[in-house]
Amino acid sequence: MTNRIRGVIVAGMIVGALAVPARASDPMGVYCIIDKVTLEPADCPERAQISGVCAQASLRDWTFQSPARGYFYYQVPAGKE
Repeated sequence: MTNRIRGVIVAGMIVGALAVPARASDPMGVYCIIDKVTLEPADCPERAQISGVCAQASLRDWTFQSPARGYFYYQVPAGKE
């Protein structure tokens, strides 16, 4: 398994672990085309930066905002490493 695939899997696990139930305007709160996943530190990841083009759900009218380039930054909560 390549390091890139392993990184994407670890990032997905981190994102899944940080997910909490919340009421959103759409069952899927954001759609992204991911360009890059950066894990920090590389040997034992505690943070993940997911870069790409994303469209977020609008809380007002159940539509999606225009796609924009950017990133989401996730961190493992202290004590849940």
